[in-house]
Amino acid sequence: MAELTVDLSNLTAISKEVFPEGDQYWVQIDRKTPALDLIESTDKIPFDGRTASDGRAWYFPVATSGHANPAVGSSGESAGLPSAGRMEMDRVVFNKASHWQALQISGEAIDTMIGGEYSIQDGLQLQMREQMPEARKEFNRLVHGDGSGLIASPTSFTANTITMDSTAYLRVGTELSIIDLDDSTTQYPSTTTNAVLKVSSVDSSTVVTVTDGDGGNPGLTVGSSTAYGLYRYNSQGRSINGFGIMCHDANPSNWGSATSYYGGINRSTANAWWQAYRLNANSSTISVMNHIQPMIDTLRRRAGEYLRPGSDGVLWYGFTGYQNMRIIGNALKADQRTAPNYMTLKGGWKGVEYEGAVFVIDDDAPASRIRFVHPGSVRRYVNRPWFWDDRTGAIWKRATATDGRDADVFKAYMYTRQQLISVRSRTMGEIYGTTATS
Repeated sequence: MAELTVDLSNLTAISKEVFPEGDQYWVQIDRKTPALDLIESTDKIPFDGRTASDGRAWYFPVATSGHANPAVGSSGESAGLPSAGRMEMDRVVFNKASHWQALQISGEAIDTMIGGEYSIQDGLQLQMREQMPEARKEFNRLVHGDGSGLIASPTSFTANTITMDSTAYLRVGTELSIIDLDDSTTQYPSTTTNAVLKVSSVDSSTVVTVTDGDGGNPGLTVGSSTAYGLYRYNSQGRSINGFGIMCHDANPSNWGSATSYYGGINRSTANAWWQAYRLNANSSTISVMNHIQPMIDTLRRRAGEYLRPGSDGVLWYGFTGYQNMRIIGNALKADQRTAPNYMTLKGGWKGVEYEGAVFVIDDDAPASRIRFVHPGSVRRYVNRPWFWDDRTGAIWKRATATDGRDADVFKAYMYTRQQLISVRSRTMGEIYGTTATS
């Protein structure tokens, strides 16, 4: 059998041949995680929404209050008929969220492939396969996030190291910025917005070493700071709007501006319909009597006419971690009056049902919280599914060096545009501050 010869012009053909759009490797990005499986998705703008004239945002009509009052009797024949009040309307606005994934290969490796080296070609296909589950995992994490795109919270800096709460979402080569939570200014250098840093090594579970754009010591300001966050380069506040902001009751505080509002609505007292219900567990073990029942009772009163089950017949999905889930299951089984109902949901996920709330383990859900998501109020609008970016005629594109010149490196990009849409937060909420750590 003749050796397979591969040149750069054939890399795109190989990519599409091995991973055509619609292939199982693409499909698994949108499946195999509870949040992505259980939240109903659509390729049509949900909730009677429409696209903005520039195509960059979507508008959704929401009735905030109404006082049409035609049934009030008149006070006399000459007093005039009662006039109906007007229906006050508001609208929520969501921007598109774009998520990218890239695979790169050096020109030298391509030359080796041209020579018929099978190991390089096998390595390329292996790395292409790894792209898919990595994209799925990252996307599911963002679905549980707060829309800010925050990947870590720094606690101190040296000249070239950053200490933070966790390095779980950082890898060697990750490009990031140290950005002020309120006004989008950076910690380093102080005169430049969104200066790029690159992770050169992950030293421990809480420490990374970084370089500047030219590969040198960035000379970070030594000290500590809790007013900054670590974000992927130039991405603050541009992530998908996840459960973290959807199930909250306050305006986002880390989207880079004091006037950043979730859905474009100020969560003031005048817009209580846009506030979710939050219950503080006060660093205690999750309890059915003290936490679960009060949360469900409150959500039932707040939800009112909107309390309709989703396609699974579920009123709320309670996304949480392992410890909270075990405690809830054991507590419910301890009393026959609260005996739980074990369910198999879409995607094959197992859930424990209690009074309309089905608790589901999700690896990416915050361990110390239980987020009650009302499926009837939420849709995942997929404007463009994951696809190879070949609109320039090829998937593979030459990368650019840090000094602006062409590099001997080629990248293949895949990306998607979608958003998590909610038209009311009043039907949802979270229990936070439990003692669970996993």
